[in-house]
Amino acid sequence: MRSPDKFRGCLIGGAAGDALGYTIEFMAEESIFGIYGPKGITRYDYGRGLVSDDTQMTLFTAAGLLLGTPEYSCGIFEGYPYFLAQAYRDWYGTQSSGYPLKHPAVRLAELPELFSRRAPGNTCLGSLAYYAAHDEFGSIENRINHSKGCGGVMRTAPIGLYFCDSPFPIEESDRLGAEAAAITHGHSLGFLPGALQAHIIRRIVEDDASIRDAVKDAMAALKEEYPSIFHLPHMLRRMERPLSLVRPLLTRLQ
Repeated sequence: MRSPDKFRGCLIGGAAGDALGYTIEFMAEESIFGIYGPKGITRYDYGRGLVSDDTQMTLFTAAGLLLGTPEYSCGIFEGYPYFLAQAYRDWYGTQSSGYPLKHPAVRLAELPELFSRRAPGNTCLGSLAYYAAHDEFGSIENRINHSKGCGGVMRTAPIGLYFCDSPFPIEESDRLGAEAAAITHGHSLGFLPGALQAHIIRRIVEDDASIRDAVKDAMAALKEEYPSIFHLPHMLRRMERPLSLVRPLLTRLQ
């Protein structure tokens, strides 16, 4: 069921965790415990949370979805990747140009606070620089690189939220999660996690599913939706291991 509290919890919780982890993103485990003690980092180093490119691009995903609402896209679901790419190109502008941008596609790009480089991923920057120069963005059918980094999945949470309780089948929002990631990440292990995350979040918000049930359902759904993708079985096998390790934690969280 659509719930503003769940929407806020997902986006603000993700931003809060991102801001906490941003300080130690590239540090080795030994360094983290050596500097912050046996519990690791437990507070914001700067007195306030500084978000990374992950939260920035998550916000631009939400902005792209709003730009692609039916009044703009004439109700055609296939139009959404274009609007997401437009929003991501604006994000690229905040990382590569000075404030303000000329003719941004989304109003989010009018906020001067977003013109901060917080360790943006090279794949995202390079892919969107290519789009800005050639007016061509990546997709599952038109893969512009072979990157399988996490820069695709880290921004797709709003897709699961936005299509909650909508007439669009969950298979379609899964596909959009993958297409959103494929704009910059062309390897199947780069874009399939985007579908997985969109599915998990939509199931939790729309059906009040447990975390474990949502994850298992997402894994089963991807088997049906992408049966011919070579690396899918590998990804699903890798997911089984952490799922088994965190089972006690998930039980306590429910």
